[in-house]
Amino acid sequence: MISERDWSAQEICHILLDKQLCDSSRDVRTLDIRPYDQQQQRIELEDGSGTLKSTFLQAYCSRPIELEDVTYQGLLQDYTFKADAYTKRRRRRIARVIPDYKTASNQSDFCRAKVMLHHPFRQLDLSDILDDGFDGLTDSCWETAYDYYLTYHTVHPRDTLEDLPGHEESETDSIEYAHDDDFIQDDGEALAMRLAAYDGDDIVRGSELGSRAIDMDFD
Repeated sequence: MISERDWSAQEICHILLDKQLCDSSRDVRTLDIRPYDQQQQRIELEDGSGTLKSTFLQAYCSRPIELEDVTYQGLLQDYTFKADAYTKRRRRRIARVIPDYKTASNQSDFCRAKVMLHHPFRQLDLSDILDDGFDGLTDSCWETAYDYYLTYHTVHPRDTLEDLPGHEESETDSIEYAHDDDFIQDDGEALAMRLAAYDGDDIVRGSELGSRAIDMDFD
């Protein structure tokens, strides 16, 4: 197949100069919730050599000991990394998690993502997480770990994944107006992450907008 795309001079200049293609009053960051082996690392070219950059998941697992109880989503929303140190933010970022797992067709990945987002860990391994805080579980699977989380955690932080009936999220996010340079994704990296995440019939695709049942009913 041969496809064609027209690039405007303004868009090309923004990409070449590493400028953002859009600006927003809300500081929204993409948070990848796929396992280690499915996350993509980017290579930063400088002086003719390439440096492999760490993913945010790798940065989270190597966080300082004083942030031991901070969750994966909490680190992105509440902390800024500058000068090799983490500082607490005044206002929270908005975290947009990808992929958008659905319980109907991706139950195990959905449960893993929920536990991954809201329970602290050092290694994204079920046995490590169970040993860390989910004592007494005999059935070692992500569904069981998530059931335990729902039972023993009264506050369920908000995220962009769907809610299970009877377990609606209860935490309110603040709107973030500041713009930081830590873990900023360039436009190509953010697009690559989104395209890589949209793999499979269980993921909601942006191309479906306008053709969904709710859109057709509106027309």
